[in-house]
Amino acid sequence: MTPLPHRMKAVTFLTAFAVLLFASGAASVPEAKSAGEYSTYVGCGGPANPEPSHVCQRGERPSAYFESVLGDTVYEVCVLYPTGRELCAPEQVAFANTLYENRITTSILGVHFVVWKVGGVAVGEWSFRLVKPVRAPTIRRPEAERATRSLLREISTWRYRALGFYDCFGGKVNRTEWSCRVAWIKGRRCFRGRVRVFGYVKNRKRFVGSHIRYKRVC
Repeated sequence: MTPLPHRMKAVTFLTAFAVLLFASGAASVPEAKSAGEYSTYVGCGGPANPEPSHVCQRGERPSAYFESVLGDTVYEVCVLYPTGRELCAPEQVAFANTLYENRITTSILGVHFVVWKVGGVAVGEWSFRLVKPVRAPTIRRPEAERATRSLLREISTWRYRALGFYDCFGGKVNRTEWSCRVAWIKGRRCFRGRVRVFGYVKNRKRFVGSHIRYKRVC
């Protein structure tokens, strides 16, 4: 078992692709408690970010989380896969007020159903959908130029420049990043810098962002 951050201390792993592998300890099974005494959910980010989620991307780390609020207990986890196959872990010990992670390693797209049981009684249910990852948008020269123009218009000295230019030719960094050179003059002051244009994904939506670094050179 590996410690998790803060009060999340104990971890066992539930691996599911074609086979499940479990680690568990022996203990007497306590009397089943009401579902209100347990916290159960699925998260996609692993122990570093165990936030509840109903959508996980392929390549992330979906895990089933369990916590007994009032006392030590023994629980089991079952997963029903989109293929119709159900796999269950052997019962394992859960100490009070300790969050346990059971990792679900799956590449099967679709809805997965997770059930937590104590004494054979279901105390928690959760569904999550495994989807294809959303790729960041590809940045080409036209996208880089549009983002650069938009960003420069937000700079007061560029808006009132006497002379200025931007050059995105040959600025490709990789598939999702582009670099453009910029320079302009306002009165007796002149500026030079670079604009970084990049594609990114947030909440499964694709965006184009930009950032400028520049300094006065005369």
